[in-house]
Amino acid sequence: MSEKHVMTVKVVGLPYGVDTVDDIKLVNPSDDGDILWGHTDFYTQRIRMFAACPERTLRTFLHELLHGIIGEGQIVELCKEDGTHLEPPIEQLANGLGEALESVGIGWNELKASYWKMKDGL
Repeated sequence: MSEKHVMTVKVVGLPYGVDTVDDIKLVNPSDDGDILWGHTDFYTQRIRMFAACPERTLRTFLHELLHGIIGEGQIVELCKEDGTHLEPPIEQLANGLGEALESVGIGWNELKASYWKMKDGL
């Protein structure tokens, strides 16, 4: 498996590592067999994404970031009664944010470059 640390983001004040993997089967650490584009782990504070599809990476990141915000921020309005998150509004928000960012020239590569530029103090 090739896993790469891409950046660290703050999610409701907590640092979350963002990693990419090159095999989509490695995104989901559970044994339930689900194939996912991304996964947010609240215990390890990590977002893991499949990054071989550049057209999806920004929206996958935003989708998983929203899961982090909803979970850490305890936004119960976007949760089912059992505590799991409502996927349709998360997907709609991620797609809307992604489209807005891309319309002003900020895609996944620009987001990563901006992070490392800021991190390196340039």
